[in-house]
Amino acid sequence: MRDKKSFRMGWMALAVLFLSAGLAQATNWTGGNGDWDTDANWDSGEPTSADMANISNGSTVTVTQASEVCNELRLGMNLGESGIVDVIGGDLTTASADVGWRGDGTLNITGGSVISTRGNISGWDGVGVATVSGSGSWTIGSLYLYVGHYNAGTLE
Repeated sequence: MRDKKSFRMGWMALAVLFLSAGLAQATNWTGGNGDWDTDANWDSGEPTSADMANISNGSTVTVTQASEVCNELRLGMNLGESGIVDVIGGDLTTASADVGWRGDGTLNITGGSVISTRGNISGWDGVGVATVSGSGSWTIGSLYLYVGHYNAGTLE
């Protein structure tokens, strides 16, 4: 009887672990234009590799440092909102980059790099624009890059 109970408890603990691992904590950019690594400009602190980073208040956030991270990057989270990220040095690593989710988003990579497993330039209702130029690079991993999947999207 004890083995069955231990077995069930083990499965329940494993299920809770998997469910909680799939829930990214959101941190929203609340500052004006500024550097990604300014902790005070995020409502829940600078993003970690477990966090969803939302930039939707019309500001431009600049990446200049190495090893910036987030689990999900969303620019223009809701209708009528917008967000811009300029990567001019350093690098940003994220599992998911959504440029123009329900609002409008812009990702400019002119130096440094963005590394993501997947990318989406334009989400459901938003308009997304991604520009890669100069010494900048965007490396997409094993999943996909959609440009204009649901709405207008541009990759330059």
